[in-house]
Amino acid sequence: MAGIEGEIEKNFILIRLLHLKIPSVIILKTEVFMKESILDRVGREMAEFLQGMRDQINAKCKMQSAKCVRF
Repeated sequence: MAGIEGEIEKNFILIRLLHLKIPSVIILKTEVFMKESILDRVGREMAEFLQGMRDQINAKCKMQSAKCVRF
């Protein structure tokens, strides 16, 4: 069980270091037994978060009719 806790701790540290606020990332010990690994879940959540940020930036550019670099 110590290895699982270490894996969870590494993921929380990774999220803290990136200063990402992803409320939907709640890593529970029970998730370890699901088919999806913790790293896959964290990676997917980060990708969804970043896609949402890109969409917001692009929407603001359209509203302001400014010349913006699209991501």
